[in-house]
Amino acid sequence: MKPHQITKYQNRRLYSHDIGRYINMKEVYNLIKRGEVIEVTEREPGKVITKDILYEILIDKMKKHYLTKSYDNIVKTIQAC
Repeated sequence: MKPHQITKYQNRRLYSHDIGRYINMKEVYNLIKRGEVIEVTEREPGKVITKDILYEILIDKMKKHYLTKSYDNIVKTIQAC
């Protein structure tokens, strides 16, 4: 399966070459949820940053999950890593 090509520009905007327009992180998340493979590269210098984008999505989702947890529970989770 050919990866969905996305370019991240210095202004933090994400451009989907497959869709032909700028997309936001929620749309990237939806691509992943649908099972699509993505590849994200920086416009300059062309470095592959797919993992960085995946981490951003993961952290955003974790923040929403942990908003309901107490400080102590969050600290314990971090210490267990």
